[in-house]
Amino acid sequence: MKFSLKISAALLLVLTSATIAATTEEIYKIPISRVYGPVRPSTVGRWTQTLRKYGITARSPGITTSKGPHSHGRIEDTTNLARIPLVDYDFDREYYGTVMIGEPPQAFKIDFDTGSSQFVISAKDCEECSGATHYDPKMSTTFQATKASKPLHPSSSSSLTAPHDKSSSSLYGDNPQPWHITYGDQSFAEGYLGRDRITLDGIQVQHQQLALVTNESTGFDDTIDGIMGLAFGALSTSIASTKTVFENMMAQKLVRQGVFSFYLGKSSLNGGGEVIFGGMDLDRVEPGHTLTFTPVTKPKYWQINIGNIFVNGQVVRPGGGGNDDEDGGEGRGGGHKKGKANLAGIMDTGTTLLVVPTKWAKAIHRKIRGSQELGSSWTVPCNLAIKATKGNKVEIEIEGKRFGIPFEDLVREETGEQPGRCYSGIQTSSASFMIIGDVFIKNNYIVFDQEKKRVGIAPLKLERRKTETASLQAEASSNGVSDKSPPPSRRWEVQEESSDVDYSVSYDDSELVK
Repeated sequence: MKFSLKISAALLLVLTSATIAATTEEIYKIPISRVYGPVRPSTVGRWTQTLRKYGITARSPGITTSKGPHSHGRIEDTTNLARIPLVDYDFDREYYGTVMIGEPPQAFKIDFDTGSSQFVISAKDCEECSGATHYDPKMSTTFQATKASKPLHPSSSSSLTAPHDKSSSSLYGDNPQPWHITYGDQSFAEGYLGRDRITLDGIQVQHQQLALVTNESTGFDDTIDGIMGLAFGALSTSIASTKTVFENMMAQKLVRQGVFSFYLGKSSLNGGGEVIFGGMDLDRVEPGHTLTFTPVTKPKYWQINIGNIFVNGQVVRPGGGGNDDEDGGEGRGGGHKKGKANLAGIMDTGTTLLVVPTKWAKAIHRKIRGSQELGSSWTVPCNLAIKATKGNKVEIEIEGKRFGIPFEDLVREETGEQPGRCYSGIQTSSASFMIIGDVFIKNNYIVFDQEKKRVGIAPLKLERRKTETASLQAEASSNGVSDKSPPPSRRWEVQEESSDVDYSVSYDDSELVK
């Protein structure tokens, strides 16, 4: 299996007062304005990156990858809580926030990824590594190198050998523990393991393991600082078995509740986002709805069971041929309507798209008028949202309830090959499971309950997000703060950049689903 690390640039921080039922020492709310990346194709790159992340080797033939108060009152338990604002980067392509490492703190743009479990960060002594800002262990008084005192557990997709460039090994002690990952396309990343303090909104996690990148091959994107894996620590075997940051938060009793939650904004609604460690914000939920919880079926990934998939209210079922296959699987006799898809789905905040098995991608798109195949990928009309009637959507059924993706969110960037054709937000893979990425999560509020090993889902309240964010931006503008000028007084701010990066780490695919 693979774990991916991708971070983009341009973090803008607009500090406002918090009016939650807690003291300002307990919670700091920092609204963030939207940031756009450079105009470029992103869907194919994000799609292939996701396949690589999960160890799916299938590629797409015929496609070339181009290189004021802001309060939410209903928080369950306002003590021992960390709220990290997120930047929505480049057309909802990825989301990142600020994390501090070491003492004195070094600030980094970090992707919070529920599809992986390691904390990977580029090291200062790597001249060619990805990332706008590299972690410098020499500058941190709390850094501790990991000694290679006992063997790790290499998987079939990785080899733990000393990094190619050993000139920096003195920074990590006399006998540093190396790690090395080689991917199916022969690209690689490698470095040394160490531990340091992680600070999230005032909460300090001690002795967190870091996979420091000191050498990597070409072929990675060009702007990543690091990725914080938030899957289960049991997933992490090919680098080293360790607790994730949130598992350490729980073990060190830094949070009162063993849950964290995600709100991802939309670029069409002024972007933004937030991850909360130790609680949830129920004001994010659409009025009239409550969280639906479903058990994690295999606590390595946030893997859950999917009941059915619907398009415009019609159940989708891949057929075995004939009419079922042609009409997208509904079946003219209706025999499939009572069945269940029984797909495994992985809730992954670090994936942009909804990636489904090939036969399901075909069945879904056959129910979306104007969809076409392009190699192994799928496209939709760029004006799909305009032509679609209100309420047109793809829905995923979980615990008997449906959670939607409106057609407008299926329209990605233009393919460049056919006028009026855009890449679809739903793409295909050769795997038998579904990867539920941001195209779904930005329409639903997601709670990850690590303590009870379950996932909570509810429709996200969208219109209020638009109104509040617009007023915040107007307030920031009136105070002389713009999208291009982060306030200089914040000692932990990250300067604006204009690129993005991508790391991946392989894991054994056999560990994914039953």
